[in-house]
Amino acid sequence: MISGDGEFLVGTSESKAQGFAVATPHSYATEIAVGVLKKGGSAADAAIAAAAVLCVIYPQDCALGGDLVALLHRKNGSFTSLLSVGSASMNADVKAVRSECAQMPQTGPLTVTVPGLVAGLGELHNAAGRLPWAELLAPAVKTATSGVRMSEATARFLAEGWPQFSQDEGMRSVFGDRKGAPLKIGDLLVQRALGETLTKLAELGSKEFYSGSVAVNLASGMSNLGIQIDETDLMSHEAEWKNALSVRFAGKQVYTSPPTTQGFIFLCILKALERINFDIHSGTESQGDLVNLSASAAGFQDEYWGEWVGSQTQDINEAWIDGFAAKLSTSMASTEQQDSHKWGGDTVAIVIRDSEGDAVTLIQSLSMPFGAGLLDPKTGIIFHNRGASFTLKPNKINTLGPGRRPPHTLMPVMVAEAGSLSGLLGTMGGKSQPQILLQVLIRLLAQDSVQNAVSAPRWVLGGRVPTPDIFTLTVEPGLEKLSRQMSEEGWSVDKLDAPSDNVGHAQVIWLGEKTWDAASDPRSDGSAIAW
Repeated sequence: MISGDGEFLVGTSESKAQGFAVATPHSYATEIAVGVLKKGGSAADAAIAAAAVLCVIYPQDCALGGDLVALLHRKNGSFTSLLSVGSASMNADVKAVRSECAQMPQTGPLTVTVPGLVAGLGELHNAAGRLPWAELLAPAVKTATSGVRMSEATARFLAEGWPQFSQDEGMRSVFGDRKGAPLKIGDLLVQRALGETLTKLAELGSKEFYSGSVAVNLASGMSNLGIQIDETDLMSHEAEWKNALSVRFAGKQVYTSPPTTQGFIFLCILKALERINFDIHSGTESQGDLVNLSASAAGFQDEYWGEWVGSQTQDINEAWIDGFAAKLSTSMASTEQQDSHKWGGDTVAIVIRDSEGDAVTLIQSLSMPFGAGLLDPKTGIIFHNRGASFTLKPNKINTLGPGRRPPHTLMPVMVAEAGSLSGLLGTMGGKSQPQILLQVLIRLLAQDSVQNAVSAPRWVLGGRVPTPDIFTLTVEPGLEKLSRQMSEEGWSVDKLDAPSDNVGHAQVIWLGEKTWDAASDPRSDGSAIAW
């Protein structure tokens, strides 16, 4: 239902309970996670099982050839960040790429970096898993081998990109029908080679991906596709545990991932809101401030991302974040123009809390729909195009170079009150993730229902087609007042005809008065279950 500047609730999924809670962007992944928890598995176990099966059933957004960033909360009160973000090959040569391309390609072999997902899942299991690794991967193995019906989102993105994807033998053989057309919604998607790879990983562990027979096959397949990543690059990859970044906002402690992710942008906007005494209960009346502060942050983002990523001594703390926040403005006139390219938006978020108090917000991604548009026929693995966020311009923080990691958009979020966990949030959305989570969090803090917080109309910076102008605002139906206001301020407003995953799809778990509430965004194929 949509009303003027109101809220829509279409295909919603919300659940409440005092025990465990799960929300994912696909109902089958939610079902798998719940099954793990009922068997006595931990939040980490459930997240691993859901993440693995999503690589099979949601291949437009995630695959074994992607990356992972997560937050882990332990019942002892700790909050830590897990980064498993791949780097460019040690053989990367920016001069050679410049000789072939005027700018960094957005898809294809030059955009593939080392896949970090599998290492991240393995490290998460080592740290907080209880059930056997093989048991957690079993549903993904079965689903890949037996097949799954194509979802609406998978079929839509496949059809949109088929002119490109069909040029790749691996993509064509898995996602094309006998006539060479893309599989449609409801068609059976069978991925036998992927099932065999998952079977080996289940039997031999996550390290098999980087130094075993899977790694050998993977390196060979990538070489055949023109990808520079070799066995040495794979063997060099390691997942990293780092301290989570956090700030206080509206009486809560808000946690997210450190660089090379963009989590700091989200925290800086929160501190800027504090500086202007933003009223979280103001509803649509103050949405314009959120838009302008987000645009101001985007204008500074690349400069400060470089300072954090490049510095070995930078004290990354709340005081530094507050200093950044002081530079942000609610005035469009003071905001610098930057490239609004979203650096990928095809991502899934998984949020899980188990009955003992451990919790995980896990984000995995291919960067763009079906990543680089390349699938290795032998392993069945689709590769991400995270390297598209590199530049070929010299002396930039994201200039392509040997072993360099690209700036990353993935940013899981957790919220605590008085030292105790009170919320988990994650979303897809590329560079728009800070804006999406900002809107969701403010609704939650204003005591909106959890389902309405993820379902309500949203906006994001930038148009549906990337342009060099961040002063385009994409809005969903129901934000007519905001659209008029921003148009009057000089913004170009791109009005969507219906609720859309162009503004991301979020997953949330939130502590109510006595129960944990879980909600899945109706813009996805997901569900939420609390028990």
